[in-house]
Amino acid sequence: MTRSVACLLVGAVGMALAGLADPAGAAEADPPPGSSYALPHNFYGAHLLVGDGAAGTRGDKHLRWARYLLGRWGHAKTLLGDIDKNLAGPPERWIDYVNKCYELELIPLLRLAGHHDGGKGYWIKPQADAPGDYTSIARAIKRAVEGLPRSDMCPLYIELWNEPNLDLEWTGKSNPEEYAAFFVQAARAIRSIGDERIRILNGGLATGPEWAKKLCKADPDFIRMFDYWSCHPYPMNRPPSLNLHDKTVPPDSDLTIDSYLLELDVLRKLGRDKVQVMITETGWDLGNGVYTRGESHPIIDEYNRSDYIMRAFRDYWPKWDEIVAVFPFEFCSEGWERFDWVYPESGINSDGSPTRPHYQYTVVAALAKPTDGTGAINGTVTVGQLGVRLEGARVTTGSKLFVTDPMGNYFLARLKPDQYLVKVSAPGFRPVEGKLKVTAGRNTVFDVELQAVERVALTGTVRSGDDGKPLAGVTVTLAPGDMSATSNGLGKYTFKSCIPARYALSAVADGRYRYEARNVAVAFGQTNQHDFTLGRRPELPGENLANNPSMEAGGGGGGKDWIALGFEPLTIDEHVMRRQPGRLARGKAHTGQLSQGIFLFEKETVIRQITHYNTARPGKCHRAGIWIRTDCPGRDGRAWITFDCTDNDGAVVECLGRSDEITGRSNWTWVSLDGVAPEGSERLSLNLHTQGKRGIAYFDDAHVGEVAQ
Repeated sequence: MTRSVACLLVGAVGMALAGLADPAGAAEADPPPGSSYALPHNFYGAHLLVGDGAAGTRGDKHLRWARYLLGRWGHAKTLLGDIDKNLAGPPERWIDYVNKCYELELIPLLRLAGHHDGGKGYWIKPQADAPGDYTSIARAIKRAVEGLPRSDMCPLYIELWNEPNLDLEWTGKSNPEEYAAFFVQAARAIRSIGDERIRILNGGLATGPEWAKKLCKADPDFIRMFDYWSCHPYPMNRPPSLNLHDKTVPPDSDLTIDSYLLELDVLRKLGRDKVQVMITETGWDLGNGVYTRGESHPIIDEYNRSDYIMRAFRDYWPKWDEIVAVFPFEFCSEGWERFDWVYPESGINSDGSPTRPHYQYTVVAALAKPTDGTGAINGTVTVGQLGVRLEGARVTTGSKLFVTDPMGNYFLARLKPDQYLVKVSAPGFRPVEGKLKVTAGRNTVFDVELQAVERVALTGTVRSGDDGKPLAGVTVTLAPGDMSATSNGLGKYTFKSCIPARYALSAVADGRYRYEARNVAVAFGQTNQHDFTLGRRPELPGENLANNPSMEAGGGGGGKDWIALGFEPLTIDEHVMRRQPGRLARGKAHTGQLSQGIFLFEKETVIRQITHYNTARPGKCHRAGIWIRTDCPGRDGRAWITFDCTDNDGAVVECLGRSDEITGRSNWTWVSLDGVAPEGSERLSLNLHTQGKRGIAYFDDAHVGEVAQ
C-alpha cells in the first residue's frame, strides 16, 4: 500500500457504514415475525467468545453486533466451559445467552468444554469414572443441556468439545479412543432428553481425515451419534477460489475453505453418506503468510481478508449444499485480535452495529442475507486493459454512493426490491452504467471493467538504505504490463505512460535486497511519485522463512495497527499497551519505505515473528537476523534480538541466543544469531527487544531460516 492500512481503513469503513446504516428502512422491509423454519435458510454465523447475555453484559453487546452482521436467524456460536461431573445444571449466564439469541432471532450453537489449565496452557480432558466409562460427566452434560431454554422458532445446537486431535485440547496428549468413547456416551445422554430441537455436533477437528477414521474405528457408534459434522477448514492465506470442489488445488489439500471434504470422504467410505456440515471455525488471520513463498499469495491484511471472506460467503459456500452454517473464528476477544471482526474497545451504535468494526465485518454486513426483506448490489471494478482492480471509483445509485476500496470492491446495501440504475466512474476512465434488478435476500453482482482514456507518469528516486546516497543502475519493473526502467546517476527512474491503476513494483541491484511493493497507486490528476531505498544485503544462505521481512505489507500484526503484519506482541507492559508502543515508520527504511519502529520504555518491550508449523529442523543450524537503527538520547536506550526454538504451540523449547545491543544514536547495523535446533523444536521465533528511558529503535529486513550446508 502507498498509504497506511490504518488510514485507508478509516475512509473505507466510514463510507461503507454510511451506506449500511439505515435501520428504519431495514425494519420496514423485514418480514413479519416467525420461526427460522418459515424463512429461507440463513447460513451466516459468528463465532463469539462470551458466556453471558443479560442486559448490559459483554455477551449482550456482542450478540447485538452479531445480529446486525448476520440478519434474522443467523447463527451465533459461543464457548461454555468449566464443565465437570459435578455440574448440577446450566449456570444462569448460559441461560441468559440462549434467551438473548432467541430474543434477537439468532440460532444458538453452544460449544461445551471442560476446564482450562492456564499454567500449562492446555484444556483438561473429560473426567472418566473408569477407563472408557464417562457416565458421570455425560449425565452432567445432560443436566446442563436439559436446563437450557429451547424454542420452537429454531434448533439448539450442541458441540461436544473442540479439536480433540490436538494435544493442547486433551491434557497434553490426544487420544482417539478416549474422545470417541466420551462423545458417544455424552451424545447418547443428550438424546435421552427426547427433544428433537436439540442437534448434536462432534468437536470439530483441526482438519484430520485420518482422525475421523480413527474415531469411527474406536467406537462403531461414533459415526451415528452426530447430527451434523463440525469441521475447521482453515485456508491460511489462500483465496477462496482455491478449493476442492472446483478442483483448483491438489485433491489431498487440507488447507482450503472446504478441506472438510477429506473428512466427509472418510465418513462416506465407512458407511455414512450425504453428511451435512457446520463449519464451526474458519477464516483468515491478519499476518498469515503460509503460502506467500510457495504460491505467491499476499500476506493477509485488512483488505484482502475482507475480499476473501466476502467472496467465500457470497460466491462459494452458498453453492455447496452440504453446508448448514459457517462460523468464522473469531468475533471479538482479547488475545485473538488477529482474527477479530470487531475491535475489543468498540462501542455499539443505536442500530446494533459496532462503532469500531474491522473491515471484514463491514463488507459482510453489507451483503444481503437470505432472510432479509431487502437486497444488495455489490461487485468489483477493474481496469479493462490490465485486469487489475481499481480503487477510488465512484459507484452510485440514487442517493447511495460507495467509493471502491483497495480491492476494487463496492457495496450498495439494504436496497428495497426494485429496478436500479448504477453508475460507475473514475477520473481518466470512460464511465459505465447498468440497469439492475434487486430481489429481497439476494446479492445482485455487477462487476465492471472501466477503460482508461488517459495515461499518466510515475517517477521516483532510489537511495541507499545504508548511507542515503542515490543509487544508479537499479532496475525497476511494473506489472502488469512488463514495463521496465533504470535509475540514473541521481537515482531517478521514470515511467512516462501508465494506465491509472495499482501496480506491483519491484527493484533489484547487485548486492542489495530486492524491493517489492504489491500496491503502488498510479492515479489520474495527481503527481505520482514512489521513492524508496535499497539496503545492502549480507550473505544469507538458505530460504528466508520470515513473512513481510521488509515490513512493506504494512501494519496489523497481532491485530495491532502499529505492528508490522507477520509480527505479534510478546511482552508489552500493560500501561504501555494503552498508548502507542511503536509505529510503522515511513522514510526510515533500510529497504523499501517502511520499518518497524518500537519506542523505548523503562520496562522491556518485545514483539516477535514465529514461523509456521514444523519449519524448524532438529539437529540443523538455523539463523535469525535483522537490521537495527537506534535513535536513543543518552546511553541507556538499547535494542537487540533473541532467537528461540519453540514447539508448534509456541512454547519455547530453547533460546538459541541473545545478540549484541545497539545503543545511542546508530546507523543501520546488521545483527544475527546462529544455533542448532534441539529435539522437540518445531518452529522458530525471532524476537525484537527494546528498553530505555526514551527514544525509538527501528527494525528492518528480517531473516529467519536454516543455514544451508
